Amino acid sequence: MHERKRLMFERSDAFVALPGGVGTLEELVEQMTWAQLGRHDKPILIADIDGFWTPLIALLDHMKTVVLAVRNITTDIEQNSGAVRDEEVAKKRAKLKSKVSATANNVITASKNYAAAGGLSPVSLLDAAASHLTAAVVDLVKTVKIKPTPHGDLNDDDNGTLTPLQSN
Repeated sequence: MHERKRLMFERSDAFVALPGGVGTLEELVEQMTWAQLGRHDKPILIADIDGFWTPLIALLDHMKTVVLAVRNITTDIEQNSGAVRDEEVAKKRAKLKSKVSATANNVITASKNYAAAGGLSPVSLLDAAASHLTAAVVDLVKTVKIKPTPHGDLNDDDNGTLTPLQSN
């Protein structure tokens, strides 16, 4: 299996996922992971014939939203960390920021494992990862003393950072 996948990767200019089984899903997720890790920049296409991949695309959109939200939180905290004079508070912030990043990665991994397992992986692992991420974000927000934005200051513009996956 590994040799076949290696040859497929080396000989391919792009990857197209047609409706298939768990093996197809595993290969698709592996190529997506490799692209995310910078191992390749080959196009990855999901042929959503008769809505076959629609649930996976929805999951990927959801994961992207979570990742971007966590990235925005940690970036905002990092940009404002220079104002912290207390070294102990600064260390605690850095530790909590790392915890948020790590638990966000755990949510992604649990989501991929659940999706790739075709229902054979317990959803409780995904739920636990999401709960840990929520707890880590709450701890970080409490530590940095983030205050709610006044309603009049809110806007709906995402600055073009959230782009939905294309499905045809």
